[in-house]
Amino acid sequence: MRLRDVSRAACAIVFLALLFLPALAGAGERRAVIIGVGAYEFWPALSGPPREAQALARVLTESYGYAKENVDLLTDAPGADILAALDRAVKACGKDDSLLVFFSGRSGADNTGDIYWIPRDGRSESREGWLSFSTLTRDYFASPRLAALSLLLLCDSPVKPELTVQKPNPLSVNDLRYAERVLDRSRRKSRELIFSGAPYRAGDESTDGMGSFAFRVVKALSDNDMETADAESLLFSPFLPTAGLAGPPLMRGRFKASPDAEGQFVLLRSAVPQPAAPAPAVAAQPSPPEEPKGIRVVSASVSPNKGPVGGVYRFSVETREPAARVTIRIGTEKTAMSGSGRRWSLEKRIERAGSFEFSVAAADASGVFGPVREGLVTVGVCQVKVVRTSVSPAIGYSGSEFTVTAATDRAASAAFLWLDGERIPMTGSGAAFHVSRAMSGESLKTYKVTAVDRYGAESAPLSGKVMFLKPPGVPDVAALSVRPRSVAPGDAFIVEARASEPAARITLKMGDRTVLMDGGPVSFTYRGTWNEPGSVSILATAENQSGVKGAPRRETLAVVRAAPAAPPVPPPPAAPRQAAAPDTSGRPAAIEKVTARPDTVGVDQPVLFTAKVSGAMSRVTVSIEGVDQPMHAESATLWTLTKRFQTFGPKTYTISGLGKDGTPTNSVDGAILVRAPVIKIVQSFLQPPTIRPGGDLTVIATTDREAAGVEVRLGDVVQAMEPMDSSRKKWRYSTTAPDPIPQGYKIVVKARNEEGRSGPAMIWTLNE
Repeated sequence: MRLRDVSRAACAIVFLALLFLPALAGAGERRAVIIGVGAYEFWPALSGPPREAQALARVLTESYGYAKENVDLLTDAPGADILAALDRAVKACGKDDSLLVFFSGRSGADNTGDIYWIPRDGRSESREGWLSFSTLTRDYFASPRLAALSLLLLCDSPVKPELTVQKPNPLSVNDLRYAERVLDRSRRKSRELIFSGAPYRAGDESTDGMGSFAFRVVKALSDNDMETADAESLLFSPFLPTAGLAGPPLMRGRFKASPDAEGQFVLLRSAVPQPAAPAPAVAAQPSPPEEPKGIRVVSASVSPNKGPVGGVYRFSVETREPAARVTIRIGTEKTAMSGSGRRWSLEKRIERAGSFEFSVAAADASGVFGPVREGLVTVGVCQVKVVRTSVSPAIGYSGSEFTVTAATDRAASAAFLWLDGERIPMTGSGAAFHVSRAMSGESLKTYKVTAVDRYGAESAPLSGKVMFLKPPGVPDVAALSVRPRSVAPGDAFIVEARASEPAARITLKMGDRTVLMDGGPVSFTYRGTWNEPGSVSILATAENQSGVKGAPRRETLAVVRAAPAAPPVPPPPAAPRQAAAPDTSGRPAAIEKVTARPDTVGVDQPVLFTAKVSGAMSRVTVSIEGVDQPMHAESATLWTLTKRFQTFGPKTYTISGLGKDGTPTNSVDGAILVRAPVIKIVQSFLQPPTIRPGGDLTVIATTDREAAGVEVRLGDVVQAMEPMDSSRKKWRYSTTAPDPIPQGYKIVVKARNEEGRSGPAMIWTLNE
């Protein structure tokens, strides 16, 4: 064979290889596992995920050549079904196949940062039934068992950062050799994931009822007009239809511990036909000239897509081929756009409020327009939203100062507190604002926060509540008695005290001994003995929850050695409970006054709820955080209940009654504050036992219960210790000892509870 013939043959082979590159890229099976969970057994239902899964399955089978038997569609699936579907897909995938996995539904996290997919049967009070993303990655997505050439995971949830690595996409849809480069990279192994930067967010009418993540995925696939495209470019290119859509940020990456070889997951618009056998040569017939079809618009966007009345909006259009003319219709007004070639734009000031549809069309040199592309612009809507507000303290005394904080979803020009009809400017910038203000009220008060964007449009308000407590009075010791007044050494005696109003505590000072009496909030008792003969002075002092002490009262106990043993002192007889007698006054049954004393307590400390009533009552109930509990009738007008709380935080309650005739009475609301228990350091030590100047120094501490944080003060420097495990009871901090170690160098460890209060300190002193 001559050299010229060899060269021609080689060129022909190269040409045919390039011609059939799509066929080579699509040689394997296209498989998909599509999961959408909405009908939860232990969580509120979500309407979007099942619809999203069905929409994605439909676009894959109708437009991208996925055979229906290769698409495993699971809507409202339990955890076992999801794992079984992933197992089937991994076993079925060959070395030339591609696998697409999609998950939409609720997700959760633990304190290690791991993310969990929550299936239909996932519990709400624990992580039972949840699917760990780390385990799914190890067993399926990054597993060597998965032989597929390419994997694409699309999940509407965050992922654990340690499992992924970020790599830039080397491809661009504007590259003249884009299709060729896509097909070249499709031959390498890829393990890609595209995920949401936030947990599932429900959609609205603008997203066809789908969540924002799934809507962007389905829209990108539906609006794509390229025959061959990689998934990253479809969702992340600024020139493609999904670029301007709102919602949580899209994230991407590669599975770190996987056989990824920096390939690309390729989507082909339809099944690529196999090359047909050469047809017999026939005489060439002149083909009729093609009729002009106009120019296709690839993308049409507006910035901003939501903004104020009178704002300037920039409309941008990109065409598939160079266009001779592009027109835009906004509402009923049609305008020619400026530009040339493939890029066109128009800036327009819109003076009317509302949502306006716009449509664009591009014409070729002969004046024929191509297909119309549509969009939406909303005018008169604030571009900033208040996403969070809180008040500190959440519960406090009426008339004291409270601090309200607010956060916005993006930078705002200003924020305002609305309180009692007054619009109060808040301090701050960017997305964080605060203001301190004296507030007063009887129980609950609602406030609102709004934000203003850079155009001056004000957002919808976000409400919050502040809870008030009545300032505590100053209790005096109104009565004090000792029974018996004279005892022999070692014999028992009882001290009884009564406060003029509810008290947090009453203390007794007897000689050189100080003790705390039992009971409360009005009646207190103390049972004790005294071994030394003589006259013992007993001083009783009451104080309120703030530690303010009232007027004390004094009594004397005589301890006489020669006195005969006094008979045992019986405990004070308990007053028999009696049912409320009918009110003979004829007044209707009503709740007149309710109290809860003390109004601030620790966990497992008693609280006395009282209700003063009028009229004939058959029942009085206190509802504490939605749980009804019957009160006891002390008299015809007084009902009580003593309760202890096992959890901390503000507790609201409502007291209501039922008259003798079965008619419900009015209800009265109130609130108390249960303080979190103080966290104690039960064990702590230094490593190594002998600390050398400039040497390693590690502090280990163990707390009696889960701590919000533990801090260590080394000399004058305070550092936060790190938890050693998920129990948050073991803590560690490592550093280098000072060189030299100052004389009397102190190391102090304290633990904080959830309220930020510190418990007792543990102290070491070095170089004493």
